[in-house]
Amino acid sequence: LRVTNGSGLVVPQGGQGTIDTDVLPLDTNLDIRSGDEVHYQVTAGPRWGQLLRAGQPVTSFTQQDLLERAILYNHNGSLSPRDTLAFSVESGPVHTEATSIQGS
Repeated sequence: LRVTNGSGLVVPQGGQGTIDTDVLPLDTNLDIRSGDEVHYQVTAGPRWGQLLRAGQPVTSFTQQDLLERAILYNHNGSLSPRDTLAFSVESGPVHTEATSIQGS
């Protein structure tokens, strides 16, 4: 279970971008039958914005949320051009630590 190199995310200053399976592609040899079986937990960041689901801040989400394009990164409007997000991923007994994505 691992997140491979994705497309990254480019968000305009003060704007929003969707975090989906293009940004966080999942590679696994597990028998995963539902997107609800894979859980992401934010462990650090983002510093210059926040993650949203249905307009509310979140620190965890599922693979199903990514498939449904329900997770947004909302930039706070600061002049900082880059942000980083670290998270762990788990599915059942399998757990990975400190995977990160960067965006600008």
